[in-house]
Amino acid sequence: MNCRSSVFVLAMIHANFAVAQPAVGNRALNPAYLSEMPSVDRVLREIKAADPQENAARQMGAFIQLGRMIADMSGGRRDLTPDEQTLRRGYQAARAAIQSKLPDQNLDRALRGYDTNRSFQEELFNRFFSPAFRAQYASTTAEMNARIQGTGNAQPAPRAAPAPAAPATPTARTAPANPPAVAPAPDPSFAKARAANVDTKVFGIPLGEPLKLPVCAKTGIFDSASNPTNCILKTGLEELGATVLSAFLGADTSDMANLVTIQVAQSNCPTWMDCAVKGTLDNGLLIAVALTTSGREVEAAVGKELRGKYGQRVSMQQRFISPNNGSRDFEVWDLDWELPGLHVEYKVVSDVTTRGLVRIESERIYQLRRAQIKEATKPKL
Repeated sequence: MNCRSSVFVLAMIHANFAVAQPAVGNRALNPAYLSEMPSVDRVLREIKAADPQENAARQMGAFIQLGRMIADMSGGRRDLTPDEQTLRRGYQAARAAIQSKLPDQNLDRALRGYDTNRSFQEELFNRFFSPAFRAQYASTTAEMNARIQGTGNAQPAPRAAPAPAAPATPTARTAPANPPAVAPAPDPSFAKARAANVDTKVFGIPLGEPLKLPVCAKTGIFDSASNPTNCILKTGLEELGATVLSAFLGADTSDMANLVTIQVAQSNCPTWMDCAVKGTLDNGLLIAVALTTSGREVEAAVGKELRGKYGQRVSMQQRFISPNNGSRDFEVWDLDWELPGLHVEYKVVSDVTTRGLVRIESERIYQLRRAQIKEATKPKL
């Protein structure tokens, strides 16, 4: 991004900071609950951590969760009010501004789970909101969840008989019928994997097929116990279009439009991982998933389960980790499975020592991702 573009983006971000306040002069905000939403400056001032990366993760997670609260408090209204839109845009711009300063631009790694963590949401409630707001939030989300759950049982209203159509004139043309939807082309990697009897399901969800999961009943709340089945979790990021993100970050973010967060039901979720799984879609087909583990403390448990699923023939890579907290160096053994049509990798430690990463993806997508990484690391001089 050139200097002129940088100045423009910063100007846009500062402009959004200026309007993202819970009050506009003496005018009451619409709806009234917005008066309790904290300003961007207050969030930056009160959400702190000693480690810079942790500080960024907490602040970005706070902006995402606060923006989601606005969506939840709308009660499912299709259109937010101008004040709701203004405040949400301010939160989104603040989050993008923080991310733009990070050395690692991968949003999933940078967030460290704070965008969906329920304990952190509870911290935000205790810090910024009154008991009255919490009661209103609980009531509004309960009503919205009841409507979502009851949608499948709703009976359609009786339809009046259509009026007879007027006879067509000789010059009238009948509009052509809509052409049938074309099914997305399958990734050939998964056919190759299934032919070799490779397990292509993750928590019972088939890879290489359309993602057919309901929206979580507890939208905006990271709580697998409240959702007894696998479901799609609303994170708030899906409402940020790729064009908006690209403008703020100065990079192509079109692939983010294909990301989805899947909340794994508690009965399916191992104790060694976060129950929110990041999925990648290609024309509606689930082609890859990424799981966040609990770091080096669960290395043996994760390795045992992955070996049981994908076999003992695995590549191992030794790494020595130097913690940034002054602790002694330690070693880990990352695992890598090159299966017919499928690639699985396990990094015991990823961005911090308390978090690891398991990535399961089609052979084709793995090769594309590796090519993109290679291209990105080429010298630019």
